[in-house]
Amino acid sequence: MNALHFDSVYSENFEFVTLFVRAKVKNPEVVEELVQDTFVRVAKHLPTFDEKVATLRTWLCTIAKNIMTDHFRKEKVDHVADHTHVSDYTDDNGAESFQLVGFDSADSMMINAELREKIDSCMDKLKPHYKGVAEMYFKEGRKYEEIVKILNVPMGTVKTLIRRSKAQLQEMLQDEYRAM
Repeated sequence: MNALHFDSVYSENFEFVTLFVRAKVKNPEVVEELVQDTFVRVAKHLPTFDEKVATLRTWLCTIAKNIMTDHFRKEKVDHVADHTHVSDYTDDNGAESFQLVGFDSADSMMINAELREKIDSCMDKLKPHYKGVAEMYFKEGRKYEEIVKILNVPMGTVKTLIRRSKAQLQEMLQDEYRAM
């Protein structure tokens, strides 16, 4: 993809990026600024976009997330939906992780419902020993200790099963989005 396609990337994804940012940021003026900054960066880096690495929408969300993180670090503003800072979410390895929070529009709730359907579909495809642990941890919100007691297995086993089920779910979801 090259700079000649920026107009189509912008027109086809402006609303999507706006909803993505609005799901995290309450202030409409800040949303507008962050979306604008996102597309400025997209225009600058569009020639480097590689669809073998990520889908266009994944790439756009990553840029938007980075713009939001930079903005809130610079401004030290903590006014995102549900009083949650974008960079507060980390995975088990300490790397920043992306989560949608604070949905306040019908479109955002629809996107969330579609995502939940995809996650549920992928969870159903997990092997039984991963599926049970994944459901307890991700759907029911149980802590490691509870799962250890329920399954009567060592803590390390539970952590391994959760880590492996998470990796399989991520891979399946990436495949789902690549197919779109």
